[in-house]
Amino acid sequence: MENYSPVVSTIRVAISNTPNFKQESVLYPINLFENIFMKNECLQLYQEMLNDTALQVPLPSDFPAWAEHCFRVSVLAGLRLQKMIENYSFTDEQEKSWVLTWLKPKVSGWVEYFTLIYTAELFIPEELAKKMEYWNRELGKTWNFLMKHEGFYLSYKEGLVQEAPDDRRTAGSKNNLAAMIMAREKYMEYIQEKLAELRVRRQNSLFLRA
Repeated sequence: MENYSPVVSTIRVAISNTPNFKQESVLYPINLFENIFMKNECLQLYQEMLNDTALQVPLPSDFPAWAEHCFRVSVLAGLRLQKMIENYSFTDEQEKSWVLTWLKPKVSGWVEYFTLIYTAELFIPEELAKKMEYWNRELGKTWNFLMKHEGFYLSYKEGLVQEAPDDRRTAGSKNNLAAMIMAREKYMEYIQEKLAELRVRRQNSLFLRA
């Protein structure tokens, strides 16, 4: 499961460090560098959102407040982006596609991600063994979701899924699915880190008993 990372021909630009993810790499399709002004405005908004959530990994007691803060920041970024879109006249379909099918789902994906981790942390059991069972179940559910939509996601990241102006419901559905998948990719890494921490704790516990 650790090998789920589709390779796409892209330019990777590191934006910032985030908790549990050493680096957020923004993927720029190579053929989308025209109409740079709107892109710069949108990317500045996105970078500000990432910077505002790039806090130190919180202590367990601080986690709810941290997750709530990150959720609020990402929601506000989504609202600002939507307002920018509503007040802007796209110069061509390529520029529109870049904003609506690439950037907007990424912002929505962070909203979804912070919702996932906040919700998951609310239901963690107390016992170590049960915690491992819990996170393994979460890992299985997340992996199944990614595999269920793998074909769509590969097409999306390769730029084969485009905005459909004549069918906004279909386009919106595709973009929402892309956001959900992006969030679960991040969530799967979060789960794997949790499981790694629990394995160390279990190993230490066994060592102390020996």
